[in-house]
Amino acid sequence: MIEKYNLSIQNPCGQNFIEFSETKKGGFCDSCKQEVIDFTKMNDDSLMSYLKNTEGKTCGRFKPSQLKTYSEEINPIREKKQALGIGIASISLLSLLSINESKAQTNSEESIVTNKEMNAQHKLDVEHNSTLVTSVSGIINADDIPLPGVWVHVKGTDISARTDFDGQFSIDITEDLKNGILVFSYIGYKTLEYKLPENLSEIINLNIQEDLKLENDLCVLGAVNVHKVYASKRTFWQKIKNWL
Repeated sequence: MIEKYNLSIQNPCGQNFIEFSETKKGGFCDSCKQEVIDFTKMNDDSLMSYLKNTEGKTCGRFKPSQLKTYSEEINPIREKKQALGIGIASISLLSLLSINESKAQTNSEESIVTNKEMNAQHKLDVEHNSTLVTSVSGIINADDIPLPGVWVHVKGTDISARTDFDGQFSIDITEDLKNGILVFSYIGYKTLEYKLPENLSEIINLNIQEDLKLENDLCVLGAVNVHKVYASKRTFWQKIKNWL
């Protein structure tokens, strides 16, 4: 079984890590009075291992390229054996990752954010004040790979959405906004503006570019958010193989 976790920082910190007092794992922030873990020198396995085995919230320093979706292959038998040994610790881990196992999907994929929820209030306002023209949809990629978690909004308004696990988004456009501009933003990537096409039913397919200056010079600081976004369903033969 493969599990996927999306790592992000929703509210980046403006403090300068270089000015922090050095600690064993990173630096001490005088502003928030806590240690900021320097993840920039860790590989993917070490980074996820640290987050999954640390209780409570973690404030960290990351390269923009590290804020992405991570995959992990889970051996059901090994997990059962580990569960017997860690008991309460496993509950703490689930609390850390904010995973509600009772709602784990049985379908192939699950979106990290539902545009339906994000636009619920906007839809009510639209229905009350103006005529809904259509829902504009599209896919956002990075190096031709779908990018989840991209913030999408109509320039000059509070109408917004996020791309799901497949990099797809859908956002409602009213008559007065049909000639508007969509803005796409994601930490570590250049902000992209895109003028809405004349045919609003056209599927938008765009690539956003990594911000190399931010990658090399300005690492991202802030409280870490880890969300489980996908868990594959084992086939019958995979179940047999795991038990043999």
